[in-house]
Amino acid sequence: MDTEVDRDPAKELADAKDKAKNELDRKAEEAKDEIDAREDLTDGKKQELKDKIGEEMERAKEAIDDATNSDDVQSELEKGKAAIDDIVDTEGDRDPAKELADAKDKAKNELDHKAEEAKDEIDAREDLTDQKKQKLKDKVDEEAERAKEAIDGATTPDDVASELEKGKDAIDDVVDTEGDRDPAKELTDAKDKAKDELDRKAEEAKGKIDSRGNLTDEEKQELKDRIDEETERAKDAIDAATTPDDVQSELQKGKDAIDDIVQSAGDHDKHNSELEDEKQSAKDEIDRKAEEAKGEIDARDDLSDEKKQELKDRIDEEANKAKDAIDKAESSDSIHEELEKWEETIKDILDPQT
Repeated sequence: MDTEVDRDPAKELADAKDKAKNELDRKAEEAKDEIDAREDLTDGKKQELKDKIGEEMERAKEAIDDATNSDDVQSELEKGKAAIDDIVDTEGDRDPAKELADAKDKAKNELDHKAEEAKDEIDAREDLTDQKKQKLKDKVDEEAERAKEAIDGATTPDDVASELEKGKDAIDDVVDTEGDRDPAKELTDAKDKAKDELDRKAEEAKGKIDSRGNLTDEEKQELKDRIDEETERAKDAIDAATTPDDVQSELQKGKDAIDDIVQSAGDHDKHNSELEDEKQSAKDEIDRKAEEAKGEIDARDDLSDEKKQELKDRIDEEANKAKDAIDKAESSDSIHEELEKWEETIKDILDPQT
């Protein structure tokens, strides 16, 4: 049978009070650390607030000691913690004059940084002469100094921020100044660049042509000469151009013409390869047909051995002639014509007068 545990209300109350006061001690130490970490308070103000925390903590502890039940203990604990939080949230010691001075120093430092970046941008521009660059950099310094003077004259942090932005905008305007353009020089430079690009294109194209395996040396040279002609034609057109856009247009025309020549070399290469294959096939056909014909001759009973050998020798001679003619053929039609002639010759040989 369960028995009820003997409760000691006095001990429970004493334990609750000790626990509450320990929690207050921790709360007070945390609060003092927060106060010490604040930069908006003087050392004197920090000590004043920490003393107040000590006072509130003692007041709360006394109220806890006077409590007659656990609920009252908890209530006094919460009041003490809230009082400590209020002290921590106390507004700092503001020094408007120092805040304004700090804002001015920060703004002027930012202006110096902006000015250095701007001068680096100006130095990096290729559309400005050295003289023009120096002039713009001097102007950047002037705008930075003007803005600094305006910042020094500001009476509020908002005015400081406003003058800083004006100064930065003025510096940006200097950096965005249009460069020293020389249309004649720009056109000349564009022409030189285009012609150099054409030369590189031509050399690359000749290299491709030289690598073609099925072109004769004469064919390769002919194509490379055509590339030189197109290159010179394009250069003449570039020299006659009156605007950079026209230069670019003529450059592209020249490159396209060179590409067409290289492409034609590829087509020729392919054509030659196909023609060679066709020639070999035709010569193989001649050899096959010759062997068949000699077999037919050997099988004939109406021919003497001497006559058979004579006819077979003729077949070999005519076969060699036909193959030589095929080697010289320049088109598929010519190859077919030579094959037809060969077949007629074979028929004539196979029908001799006995």
